[in-house]
Amino acid sequence: MKKIALIILILLFMGSGAVLTDAQNTAEEKQPDAVSVAVKPSQRESQKQEIAADAAKEEAMEDASDPFSGLSRKISLDLRSMDIMDTVKFLSKQGDLNIVATKNVNGKITLFLKDVTISDVLDMILLTNSLACEKKAGIITLMTESEYEALYGEKYTNKKETKTIALKYADPKRVGTILGNLKSSIGKVIIDDATGMIILIDTPIKIKEMEEAAVRADLSTVNRVLPTIRETFELEYAKVGEVKGEITKVLTKDVGTMEIDERTNKLVVTDLPHNMDRIRKLVADFDSKTREVLIEAKIVEITLNDDFAMGVDWQKVYGLAEDSLSFTGSFPFSAPASTASSLALSVGTLANNKYTFALELIKGFGKVKVVSSPHIVVCNNEEAKFMVGTREAYVTTTITTGDVTTTTSESVQFIDVGVTLYVTPTINKGGFVKMHIKPEVSSIADWLETTEGNQIPIVDTSNVETDVLVKDGNTIILAGLIKKTSDKNVSKMPLLGSLPVVGKLFSNVSDSNEKKELAIFLTPHVITGADEMYKLRDDIKTRKPPRK
Repeated sequence: MKKIALIILILLFMGSGAVLTDAQNTAEEKQPDAVSVAVKPSQRESQKQEIAADAAKEEAMEDASDPFSGLSRKISLDLRSMDIMDTVKFLSKQGDLNIVATKNVNGKITLFLKDVTISDVLDMILLTNSLACEKKAGIITLMTESEYEALYGEKYTNKKETKTIALKYADPKRVGTILGNLKSSIGKVIIDDATGMIILIDTPIKIKEMEEAAVRADLSTVNRVLPTIRETFELEYAKVGEVKGEITKVLTKDVGTMEIDERTNKLVVTDLPHNMDRIRKLVADFDSKTREVLIEAKIVEITLNDDFAMGVDWQKVYGLAEDSLSFTGSFPFSAPASTASSLALSVGTLANNKYTFALELIKGFGKVKVVSSPHIVVCNNEEAKFMVGTREAYVTTTITTGDVTTTTSESVQFIDVGVTLYVTPTINKGGFVKMHIKPEVSSIADWLETTEGNQIPIVDTSNVETDVLVKDGNTIILAGLIKKTSDKNVSKMPLLGSLPVVGKLFSNVSDSNEKKELAIFLTPHVITGADEMYKLRDDIKTRKPPRK
């Protein structure tokens, strides 16, 4: 029994020791917690900063993780007839967005917007071009309304319409604030302060309410100051009257104005800043320096030999010249009875610096004489006139009968007879000049005697018109203008040939008939001013001084 009691005491003693050890360990574990609680108030400020930094990082990560966050970025656009796909590509780059479009998305877009979000721009493109979009998996897919309806069974624009309001007097921002309070949760109000334009996107009922509110707010008593600018353009080459109509077409409606001063050739334009850039470019295009053409003309008269009474065979001439001359064609036209029964205008071109060679070829058909060699400078698309001939004078009588006396007066009139040439050059690209040529040959066929004894000339005229394309510096040949002249030659012995009756024995009368063909050589040179005229001076043959 004693042994059993001793064992029980030992066990009780060991149990109490274990309890004491656990209590000590528990106290030691609690001691650090007490210390940390004591230290925690001193570190509260730094922990707050760490928490705020962590929150900012989390917010930035959330923005970065949102693939459509770029839709809220604001941009300004000034697009005129730009392709929709190019516009979408630009929006994708500006907003770091993933945008794809189906193959049926196409068209042109014109937008003038300032400080609007990319989301608003995208909505405008969709609604004005009957398109739809779907945002899914970080990608914006553009499609046509029919494609959207085929996918989802309803129209994309069933609940939305677009309305544009142009304010005349009220401040767009103030009116936009009012309309913003009236729009529905799916509606949008887009404001362009520069042009006073407000674009409404909402349900039909809401759009009607906002439109009525905008009309009531746009009172004539409100004076809205538009950000217009005024600029003066002094034209150097064009006339203000010529460009006035084109500039008026691009002025902003009800805003832009234009004044002209024909005396100083100035334009004064007032318009919005974004439209003024367009006006500057348009004025610069119209006020470009006019190009000029120096035309060298040589009128050659060929007295035909008897073997070539029908005229020069120009096809044969061009064949002999090989590559130097090229035959364009022959065009028949009627001529007056005093010249010939019929004429054929031959047209060809001559290579540069081959004029002398052409004259040598023509000499085989008769006597060659250069009648005239005029040179003239004419502006592009303007008509030049060459006239080689005489001014024939004739007298006209005018009888004026009064109450008491009758007055007779005579006046001298003039008419041009000879060769008249009208040329209108048009400068084309590639160094070519189109020449509209109208040659006219006239001569006096007879004289008409009036009851007053005045002689009035009867003029025969032949003319033709043609267009020829020639390279700058090459020569155009117009030929085939034939006229017939008849002269009576009288030769007699001095004194004896003048005696009556017997004088015929000492004189001789003969008739001579000649046929003359006119050939016109025209060489155009495109120039831009006096400097180029000096360069061409050495290439132009000067006339020989007259014989004394």
